[in-house]
Amino acid sequence: MLRIGKSAFYFIAGGILIHTVIMIFDYFLVPDPLYLNLRENFVNSIFSTPMLPMIAAYGASFLLICSLRIKMNATLKIVHQKETQKEKVELVFKTMQQVTGIVAGQIAANNAEILGWIDYRNSKGQKVSSRVEKPARNIAAALQSLSEISFLGPYAATIPKDAAGIEKLLKSRLDMVIN
Repeated sequence: MLRIGKSAFYFIAGGILIHTVIMIFDYFLVPDPLYLNLRENFVNSIFSTPMLPMIAAYGASFLLICSLRIKMNATLKIVHQKETQKEKVELVFKTMQQVTGIVAGQIAANNAEILGWIDYRNSKGQKVSSRVEKPARNIAAALQSLSEISFLGPYAATIPKDAAGIEKLLKSRLDMVIN
């Protein structure tokens, strides 16, 4: 909002400026003014007592326009910041999807071999060490969580608002998998 001193300046300067411009138009457009003698005494006619209400109305209009302009600029700045933040989150998700696709493909292929070997040994009745089986299953669950966040996250109703939110969500999901 405008400060009082600035508001007073805008009110007075805007009122005088707009009123003067309108009176100049009146001087050139109206051949015979009604009762003001604009042709012989222009300055005293425009700033005479009957003109004060017009100057005040123009000043108030100018002040309102300036005030609305300042509010509009502040609102546009906030909207721009929110749009920029939203674009950053979308960029993080897009990058996460690309990285997840590359890394998860490699890890999943190798982990699938380990899980296949574990399942083969279990089907033959041979005992597999929990030191191998548990980490392999954790890797599979972690990859599933990462894939869900990366690929389903952008379409979820509770999408994080920033990169830190995405990181927090990923950490919480991975902590659930490991524990």
